[in-house]
Formats: sequence, C-alpha cells, structure tokens
Amino acid sequence: MNKYRRLLNNTIVFAIGTFASKLLVLLLTPFYAEILSPEQYSIADLVQQTSNLLLPIFTVSVANAVMRFGMDKEEDKAGVFSTGFLTVAVGFVALVVCSPALLLLTGGIDDYIHIILVYVLSSAMHSVCLQFVRSQGHVKLFAFDGILNTLLTIFFNVLFLKYMSMHITGYLISTVLADGLCCGFLFLRCKLWRFIKLKRVTKELVRNMLRYSIPLIPTTILWWITNVMDRYMVKYILGDFENGLYVMAYKIPTVLVLVSMVFADAWQMSAVSEDKRTRCDFFGNVFYSFQSIAFIGASGLIMLSQLAMYLLTYTNAEYFAGWRYMPILIVATAYNCLATFQSTVYIVEKKSVNSMWTSMAGAVLNIVLNALLIPTVGVNGAATATFASYFLVFILRYFNTRRFIPFNTHLPRVFINTAILGVQCAVILMQVPYWFVIEAVLFAGLTAYNFKPLLISVKRLLKKGDKKQSEG
Repeated sequence: MNKYRRLLNNTIVFAIGTFASKLLVLLLTPFYAEILSPEQYSIADLVQQTSNLLLPIFTVSVANAVMRFGMDKEEDKAGVFSTGFLTVAVGFVALVVCSPALLLLTGGIDDYIHIILVYVLSSAMHSVCLQFVRSQGHVKLFAFDGILNTLLTIFFNVLFLKYMSMHITGYLISTVLADGLCCGFLFLRCKLWRFIKLKRVTKELVRNMLRYSIPLIPTTILWWITNVMDRYMVKYILGDFENGLYVMAYKIPTVLVLVSMVFADAWQMSAVSEDKRTRCDFFGNVFYSFQSIAFIGASGLIMLSQLAMYLLTYTNAEYFAGWRYMPILIVATAYNCLATFQSTVYIVEKKSVNSMWTSMAGAVLNIVLNALLIPTVGVNGAATATFASYFLVFILRYFNTRRFIPFNTHLPRVFINTAILGVQCAVILMQVPYWFVIEAVLFAGLTAYNFKPLLISVKRLLKKGDKKQSEG
C-alpha cells in the first residue's frame, strides 16, 4: 500500500469516529435551540470553554506527550502511560486545591464550579487513555470510541434536557458522563491496567515528556484565546443574547474544523513515520490537496450560510439572525485548518516552543482587535478579529516551518482562493441582487480552479508503491 493510500485509509477510519460522530451532535442543534434560550446556550458554552482552558494547565498537556512518545518504538509503553496517568491525578488534586481561587475568575458561571472540576477530570483521563490507544496503532478502536462517546452524549442530552428539564446542568453533565464511560470502556477493552506501573516512571522519561508537553500549555491557552476569547468579549460588551447567536454561528464553521481534525489525526501518524529523505515532498504534495479541499468546503458553506442556519435553528427563530456572523467565521476557520496542518511540522520535529510563539502572536492580535472592533463593528468585529489572528499564524508558520521542512505551500494559490472567499462574504452580507446566483458562480469557479490538485491526489492514490512523485 502506498503512503498516500495509507493516509487516506487512516483518514477514513478517523472520519467514521470523529466526523460522523460530531455530525450527529451537530444534527442535535435544533434540539438544543428548542430547549435552551440564547442566554442559556451562551452560559453553557462559556462553562465548557472555561473547562477546556483549565484542562491543559492542570494536566500540563500530558495527553499530547503520551501520544507522541507512545509512537516511538524505543520508549517504554508502560512508563509513558503511567506518566500520563500520574500527571493527571496530581493535576486534578492541584485543581481542587485551587478551586476557591477559580471562583474569582469565573464571574457569571461560578455556580457551575463543581461541574468544571469533574468535567476536567473526566476529559483528561479519557484523553490520556484515547491518545495512548491511538499511539499503539489501534485506529479502528479510536474511531469506535468517537462513535460511542457521541451516542452516550446524545442519550444523556435527551434524558437530562427533554425528560428531566436539567437545562444547562444537564447539557454539561452529559459530556462528563460520556467521557467517563468511554474512559472505562478503553480501560477494559485494552486492559490498560497492565500499563500502570509506577516503578517504570523514570526521571528521564518524565523530564523528556514534560519538556515536550509543557510548551504546549501556553500554545493551547493561546490557541484557546484565538478560538474562544471573542465569545467572552462579545458576552461582556454586547450581552448573552448576542453571544448566544455568535456561538450558534460557530456551528457550521465547525464542520471545517472537524474535517481538519479528522485529517490531522491520520496525518500526524503518517508524518511522524515518513522517511526524512522524502518528507519534504510528501508534506508539499499533501498540503497541495488539503488546501484545495479546505477552500472548496469554505466556499460551499458561505454560499449556504442562510440555509444552514435555518436548518439548525428552525425550532427557535431567535437564532436565525446569527447567519450574518457565519461567512467571515468560515474563512477564519479555513485558515485555522491550514495553520493546524503546519503545526504537524513542529510535532514531527518536537519543536513545541515554535508552535507556542506563533500561537502567541495570533492570540495577542486577537485580543487587541476584539477590543477595537466589537464596540464599533459589533459581533462581526469579533469574527474579523478571529480571521486576522489565524491569518497571521499561518503566515508566521509559513516562514518558520521552512527551517525544518521546507515544503511547497503554494502561497499564490492560497491567496487567490482567499480573495474569492472574500468576494463571496461581501456578496452575501450585502445581499446584492441575485446574490445566490453570484455565489453559485463563484463557488463553481473556485472549485474548477482547485480541480487539478484533487485530480493529482486521485492519481497518487491509484499509484502502486511509494515512488516519489512530482507536482506535475
């Protein structure tokens, strides 16, 4: 099997577990819109995002190190998993000790501090188990876990929201229980207790894993700022109602993020195992097709923004106005995908510090632009700030990653695609006459422009063996 077909096969497996399962959750959005008001949805999202912020801080992003070091053949697997398990346990104790101080930092959501604690614990343990299983090559089990997690989340959501009227609490507890049960499933299915051997935790292994994972803490926090800080600022500047619409507007761009996540899971495995002599060409060839798919997907989503928002929120008309925030967020998400691809270079080379400082630049720009644009432009000011941040990260990583793996990024093609998306945003937001016809023409043009990279990808997949190929 050639490396491109292997990458495709792994991507399909991860897609079954990640994209298909998350798509099921997306289809539940009309259910959430019916049960939760925009204000309640805003609060639930902020509790969830606050938990996601605390997760890398109190676990020192150790799940990432478990995955990366678990893939190294020379590493002791029991030592790697035990280090991750022990780190999460110590981190949770620290989080409980610090919880009184957290009340000072969680204005408006401090009633949910107990949920935040169990949310972080269940998510951290599930993540360590899942990443260890993935590092051992159990990609089908990884995919099944995604489906199981989704089905459990849906079951508990329906139970707690519809039949027990638990509203925000039920929405959050559903995720906690799903993560906890999936963690138990992986523990039993893979007999993970065999890998908990604290005597195999050595100072050298801990030092190496922490040296890799600790720089990912600020990286994750900074990426979180770029992803989420705008929601906090919209809430405090414009209120919970507008933020509820903004959170809902994020749902459709999330489709692109899911595609990127699915691909990234498979891509990281291929990138790490690729021979150094052919790595540069391999990265360039894959990115050539990846950016085409990202931009075609973004173009189609922009064209269908109004329809998508209607389908998501037909049970509660209050949300529909949020479609106006989707086009710019979709373009921003496309650049999020491109920057995520570039971060694979840092994973392969174990250069997590470089990932940190590029993310820092994006986070600083995001905060500054949010403060300037939200009061003057409104919610779309937050969307614009998000796009500018991801664009900056992409440009910085374009220059920085070339020091390690100087692959062809096809920058002129990227900018032409971006220009077409910009025109699409202007057309639909200004509601110019026959806007949908214009959108369809632009979508068709962008798709035709990106047809060659996709055709080349198909030819590579049909090729036998692993011979090095040119761009054509």
